[in-house]
Amino acid sequence: METASNGELLVEVYPAGQLGEGASVINQVSQGIVESSISSAGGIAEHYPRIRGVLTMSLIAFPAIDGAFQLH
Repeated sequence: METASNGELLVEVYPAGQLGEGASVINQVSQGIVESSISSAGGIAEHYPRIRGVLTMSLIAFPAIDGAFQLH
């Protein structure tokens, strides 16, 4: 990333929970301490209640779409 952006972007990866547990890292993202995070849907829903309906719909829609289009 750094090479492709001519040094304008630097990506630091902290694997294996080095920055904390899921909820803690999500709080760090919301406070601007951490730029981004990969989290489970359940972990995100706790902090962003408005997303719960979207997550529920994806649990219903994706299996149906997957079956209809055979995305395996």
